[in-house]
Amino acid sequence: MPENVTVDDDRASAHGYKDGSAITGDVYDIGTSKPVPGAAIKLERNKGQDKQTLKYVYETVAETKTDDAGHFELKAIPEGTFQVVASAAGVASRVVGTRRSARTRSASTR
Repeated sequence: MPENVTVDDDRASAHGYKDGSAITGDVYDIGTSKPVPGAAIKLERNKGQDKQTLKYVYETVAETKTDDAGHFELKAIPEGTFQVVASAAGVASRVVGTRRSARTRSASTR
């Protein structure tokens, strides 16, 4: 391989995740740019749209909390379409996009 070429392997298995996809991220206070330790992180799967209310229905499939540096990691993510919800006392909750996950991919919320 030429000296100036680098290879970045983004497969989940290349980063130590053996059970399919993983979602990792960091939670920061938008006003202070400081990490938010202990923030609750929920991974919610989109179950489709309610026919009466036309609102999307979500079910929580995984939960964790951020560490002292505001970092979180969710492993063994099943296939589906998801949203990540971060919440903590004293700050507004935040919904981070919707991602479709396949068992062989890695997604990030950074």
